[in-house]
Amino acid sequence: MDITKLFLKHNMRLTPEAEEYLRHLSEEKIKEIALSLIEKNKIFVSLDDVKPKKEKKVVVIRSSFKDVPAREYSSSFKIYEDKDITGKSRASGKFEDFVELIRDRFRRTSSILRNKITNYQTLTLKKINDSHMENEKVKVIVIVSNKRMTKKGNMLLDVEDETDTGRILILPSDQRLFNEANTITYDAIIGVEGTVYKGMVIADRIVWPDIPFNHKLKPIDEPMSIMYLSDTHIGSKLFLDNIFQEVIDWLKKGEGIAGNIKYVCFAGDIVDGVGIYPKQENELVIKDIYEQYEIFRKYLEQFPDYIEAFVIPGNHDAVRRAQPQPRIPKELINMNGNVHFLGDPAWIKIENFLHLLYHGDALDSVIASIPGLDYKQPERAMVEVVKRRHLSPIYGTNPIVPEKKDYLMIDEVPDIVNMGHLHRNGVTKYRDVYHICSGTFQLKTEYQAKFGHVPTPGVVTVFDMKSLNIKNVDFYEGG
Repeated sequence: MDITKLFLKHNMRLTPEAEEYLRHLSEEKIKEIALSLIEKNKIFVSLDDVKPKKEKKVVVIRSSFKDVPAREYSSSFKIYEDKDITGKSRASGKFEDFVELIRDRFRRTSSILRNKITNYQTLTLKKINDSHMENEKVKVIVIVSNKRMTKKGNMLLDVEDETDTGRILILPSDQRLFNEANTITYDAIIGVEGTVYKGMVIADRIVWPDIPFNHKLKPIDEPMSIMYLSDTHIGSKLFLDNIFQEVIDWLKKGEGIAGNIKYVCFAGDIVDGVGIYPKQENELVIKDIYEQYEIFRKYLEQFPDYIEAFVIPGNHDAVRRAQPQPRIPKELINMNGNVHFLGDPAWIKIENFLHLLYHGDALDSVIASIPGLDYKQPERAMVEVVKRRHLSPIYGTNPIVPEKKDYLMIDEVPDIVNMGHLHRNGVTKYRDVYHICSGTFQLKTEYQAKFGHVPTPGVVTVFDMKSLNIKNVDFYEGG
């Protein structure tokens, strides 16, 4: 059944998300939905138009927390050590290592793409090139090496797989597909369905690795919550020490929402660091890296003893700059008990919820490369990252160590993705996966002002694991 033609017949155009959702339904159900939309005189059909209303796509920011202390419940979590680079780095930096890193990413992403529903036969580029086939419908899985416009206004992708190189042509006559193709970045690994013509594949559909539609969150029975924050930048003259202390005092008091918090996740840039950028010493109130971490340790010691805290590094922390990053060394900060220092990225299962923690260094290049994204809504950039199933999808813009396997792959589907780095709080829910971008405890820097960034300091996000509700708590209130 050609879903697109069915809707076009009635002058209705589907968004990519709506079309993808309909592909998983029966022919009878698709016709039923189409009939209901015809009666409503719909022209542009979105995911919200075809998906049952009980399955809300966008998270509602509200609170229904109960005043039950988290200290009454025992903790349950699992740290996925095999996904953490700490103590496992074996990279030599040879050219062959970089090649193998890309190959590892390609194979694992290809495995995800092969499981996507398709009506076409999946072929290699070599098979297509050697057989000289013409006008046949095929599906290819490729990595994009170049994207350009032709004189006729077509979009041409130079692509390759493990067997050969090839070209993909996207025609502007299909405006929906053409707009979607504009979001393709260099090094994107995608599936393309289309027709072979003169050695090229003329695209009919772009297939992303993406998150499956059937992913569902499972609430817990106890009223416990998780708090997310990042980018404290301790040591900076702009660090809001009094506001951060207010958050800790709020936790210690343990009333209302605070009393439900059982876990805290720090998404990196704990300290401002030393020598991170030229003339940084002029912006530091504490110029000793050991002292910066010592202050953070003293803050952590004030946390209620029933709270489990998970801490990953960021680009300002004292670990290697390239990713994946190991945990902050014990020589700088060493705490026992309920504080867990992990690498970046880190995978943790907290109660029922699988977490992916990543500082977010690659978000800058994603925002710069995909039309429509900006720093005002960082959560939208996070969705694009997860959609590609790789934390740093554009190679070369974010330094990466060529390890024996790609630790930045998103093989599993997380329930919660938590990032920081952009100093702006943002929350959204995409295919039943929460995307939380933590704010900051640092005022706007000169660098941010130069590029028009508007931070949201002093905001923490709290997720209730029983009600599945999210609340942003603002301790700064605009200053």
